[in-house]
Amino acid sequence: MGCQSAPSTDASVAEEREATPASLGLTDIGEAGEQGARLVRDYEGFAPVLSPTDDQVYVVNFWATWCKPCVEELPYFEQLHETYSEQGVTFVFVSLDFPRQIEKKYYPFLKERQLPGYHIALLDTRSSTWVDRVHPDWSGAIPATLYIQGDRTAFHEGSYANYEQLEAALQDFLR
Repeated sequence: MGCQSAPSTDASVAEEREATPASLGLTDIGEAGEQGARLVRDYEGFAPVLSPTDDQVYVVNFWATWCKPCVEELPYFEQLHETYSEQGVTFVFVSLDFPRQIEKKYYPFLKERQLPGYHIALLDTRSSTWVDRVHPDWSGAIPATLYIQGDRTAFHEGSYANYEQLEAALQDFLR
């Protein structure tokens, strides 16, 4: 069972420790936050992340620190990152934490966990106005994962039960 998404307001985008892909504009959107995260105030500022201009594979995971299923599946994404990042797969973690919780919960969580990949805090709490723009099948519940390569996408709402299930989803997309 997933968590309901946070009510709609501001957004954040995080950049990876390495050079960010220009095709996503991760260094050009939002403002730099702590722990390598980028803060994006609204969906319009976040939208370029969903339209890469290259043919690289992107795994975009929507989550929040208050969502137990989201946090429980993060180790699977960490393991997937270890296996596939050298094969050209880029991981983007989009936090839907409440804007007032960014300083007290989100940044400390990132610091403690040292999650790989790019980190975005999407602060736009008007999720009912943009969820279907991310993917038409998304109800807004998290966790949710979007796979992108060029114009091709695949979407999964809900948590992955284990690493094997997550890897199988990525492998299906790569075919």
